[in-house]
Amino acid sequence: MKIGISSLCLFKEPFEKLIKSMRKTESVKIWELVDDGLHKLNLVRVKKLKELGLKYTGHGPLADVNTAAFSNNLRRVFKRIYERSLNYAYRLSSEVWVLHAGIRTGLNFFFPEDIWSKNREFIKFLADRAEDYGIMIAIENLINGGLIRTASEVIRLLREINSQNLAICLDIGHLNVINRGKIINDVKRLIDNVIELHVHDNDGKTDQHLRVGSGGVRWEKIFEYLRRRDYNGYIIIENYSLSDSLASLKEVLRLTG
Repeated sequence: MKIGISSLCLFKEPFEKLIKSMRKTESVKIWELVDDGLHKLNLVRVKKLKELGLKYTGHGPLADVNTAAFSNNLRRVFKRIYERSLNYAYRLSSEVWVLHAGIRTGLNFFFPEDIWSKNREFIKFLADRAEDYGIMIAIENLINGGLIRTASEVIRLLREINSQNLAICLDIGHLNVINRGKIINDVKRLIDNVIELHVHDNDGKTDQHLRVGSGGVRWEKIFEYLRRRDYNGYIIIENYSLSDSLASLKEVLRLTG
């Protein structure tokens, strides 16, 4: 298993603070870079990240963009934004780029199938671009605002697009909110297509991004199953502070050891 942490833990800090923290945190060899906010990537920042000699996964922009946008004009703009992010992931030699695949809007109520179709075609476009770069796009299961939340929705999307460059980023914390108490069933159902796990805890009601072991997720059962299946993909810890991320890392290493 390839275990790392997400730059989400330093998301409120300027990019320069992120770089300094990466240098100091020698125990972390893999970082997932959230390409948004104060950490939005550009060529200069990519160069600085490459100089650190670390391994990276990418996380596409997650705010103010939407692969399920109804407007043709907006989708054209969003395609350029996502394509640029994919290119930066390629320059950083990332194997995986995580995508929030569609956000619900007020139009979903009126045109659910039309918006599903637009979302599917947008993601197919990105998958084709990812193939050019040799990158896997990992579709992340979201919570209430997302278009892709349940195991059935993830499976339907992958089946309809049918691309070799699409896989799943299975967010365990999100599963605990959407399907509390039945996480292991969804893990078993999806595992063959999972290339990355997002790991964080919560109380089963809200998306809190707590450190591993401080909420209601039954981690022992999940990691026991992952070991039996010889899961060798990425495990990315997604907490809101570096201290929580490092505590989660210690616990995940125990669970996987």
